[in-house]
Amino acid sequence: EPANALALWRRGEAKRQQGDVMGAMGDLNLALQLEPINATALCSRSDTKLMLQDYMGAMEDLDAAVQLEPANAAALRSRGELKRLSGDFQGSIEDLDRSLQLEPQNAVALSSRGDAKRMLEDSMGAIADLDIAIQMDPKNAFALSSRAASKRLIGDFLGAIADLDRALEMDPTDAFALRRRGEAKRLARDFVGAIQDLDLALVIEPANALALWRRGEAKRQQGDVMGAMGDLNLALQLEPINATALCSRSDTKLMLQDYMGAMEDLDAAVQLEPANAAALRSRGELKRLSGDFQGSIEDLDRSLQLEPQNAVALSSRGDAKRMLEDSMGAIADLDIAIQMDPKNAFALSSRAASKRLIGDFLGAIADLDRALEMDPTDAFALRRRGEAKRLARDFVGAIQDLDLALVIEPANALA
Repeated sequence: EPANALALWRRGEAKRQQGDVMGAMGDLNLALQLEPINATALCSRSDTKLMLQDYMGAMEDLDAAVQLEPANAAALRSRGELKRLSGDFQGSIEDLDRSLQLEPQNAVALSSRGDAKRMLEDSMGAIADLDIAIQMDPKNAFALSSRAASKRLIGDFLGAIADLDRALEMDPTDAFALRRRGEAKRLARDFVGAIQDLDLALVIEPANALALWRRGEAKRQQGDVMGAMGDLNLALQLEPINATALCSRSDTKLMLQDYMGAMEDLDAAVQLEPANAAALRSRGELKRLSGDFQGSIEDLDRSLQLEPQNAVALSSRGDAKRMLEDSMGAIADLDIAIQMDPKNAFALSSRAASKRLIGDFLGAIADLDRALEMDPTDAFALRRRGEAKRLARDFVGAIQDLDLALVIEPANALA
């Protein structure tokens, strides 16, 4: 029966599963010429096109299959998965919702929907889907890895590591899972463990820029500044337009006191991503440290438009305003920063300096008392409190503070 569409479809499926992709395409094309309204054959051809990286053609077949059979759970699931892979996360969720209404216990659809929710930063919704998928299939490595990423986003680093441990038990050579576990360990401040995982990932994929960047970050945080520079330089050779890696290298250059190089990296990062709040914040902070207070405020204004509740940016902008003698503007920023983070010693010390400038010496002393509760050996805060006490005519208290400051920094001319 040379014109039997069913036999052609089945042979095409067998060839595809065997790895004969072009043979499969030939059979499935013939099957669909004989029977164009066969949703199952369209789904099979879509899978085959995916193997050939023909994503547009695969989507066209799935659209046709869903149009033919709007209640075809498999077609909706496949289309939802393809939308997820192509970055249409909302469209993916909509298709997977429909598929799961028809097949509520499908672990593959739950895993895909969970990962799409993760990409839309709905971490709790993602975890809810992935919990069910893993309960149904405890060896679902994709779901475990995706749940780990969601847990990492909500700060559950140990939970993320536990999920990735399970995934890596099934495949210790999974470079993707090794990179994710390395990052979770870095965030949990296990820098040695992070570097070990990223070393393994880089043995498997030596030219992976993301693994190099993450290992560079771990090395920097561990104090291996030159090792960090080596990794970050390699990462940026492989992927020169990576704003995150540029910011990391800028931080590393700052540790080497290469201020010009640090600024060059931040300029490049902002040029690549003008709406990158972290890059703008870092550049604003570096401008403040280098004495460009107006430029600092301009960058921090832009950063705070993107992230209005960032205490670090508010603290830096407040201090830059203080340096331009805008004491009330400084205090307004620093009030919010301290309200958000009552243990922000830098903001407390800066607000104290602003209060001192407007004659509120007792308010300045109160702020510095709080800062020094956190670090009684902070010579800078001791000097500031000593000066505030002197201006408040508490000469005994001023001398006591300045005595302590000079024990810590005996050659400090200002003290």
